[in-house]
Amino acid sequence: MRVPVRIPQCSICLRERPLTWEHVIPQSIGGTLEADLQCRDCNSNLGTQLVSQARKDPSLRLAIRQLKDELPDLFESMETGLPYLVTDSNDERLRAERRKGRYRIKPHQRSDRSIITETNEAIRNLRKILRKDGLSSVETESALARFVEGPTNIPVKLSDRTTIIKWSVQSTIEPHLSSGLMDDRVVALVAYNYLRLLLGNLVRVVSIIDGTVCRIIDGKIGINESSRMEVVGFPVSASRSLYRDRERETVGVETSW
Repeated sequence: MRVPVRIPQCSICLRERPLTWEHVIPQSIGGTLEADLQCRDCNSNLGTQLVSQARKDPSLRLAIRQLKDELPDLFESMETGLPYLVTDSNDERLRAERRKGRYRIKPHQRSDRSIITETNEAIRNLRKILRKDGLSSVETESALARFVEGPTNIPVKLSDRTTIIKWSVQSTIEPHLSSGLMDDRVVALVAYNYLRLLLGNLVRVVSIIDGTVCRIIDGKIGINESSRMEVVGFPVSASRSLYRDRERETVGVETSW
């Protein structure tokens, strides 16, 4: 859903530039509402450096995991590419990630120099290794068939130089919650986006707090400093007065919300 705001200035750099559509709540965590709030440069910079990291928040990952049956598409979009941990038959913990609806183990070299990887990836790598071992195409495919059809946890000799073990992996799979909590500036940005969206072209009210909000978002001051009160708590009496003044000034003029 797109809602035009029709404020000529970018909400971040405050310059009059062509504005682009931005998700009010980050798309990476399920936001669908868009508004023309930011110029292309600010939208791109915030998306790359700040907003894109929001889905890694451990609390959000655990929450969407509980809702994966009700919101399967959102679960897939949020969890794709994020780290997981699986446990193999020797109780060794392996790193994995979710791709295209399934968990994929990342290649891992053990202390004995053996490499653990998932079966499909192993077949691709083995095909290259066996050809380097001097096997013909027919011999290579025959050796790979022995690997695929062979038992688990038992060494299988594929060539004079290559022996491989197909380990089984237990069903224990859990998200690897290694990232920190979502940056407070993302929360400030969402609140600020809604403020701009709701106020429309009542620019005078917005301008009271624009500077502080932008400094918080680009990291020049901390979210917990006292100036935060200017962002979310300017005096009600002052805001009401500004609304009344603005209403008198805009009688008969269409405003955007």
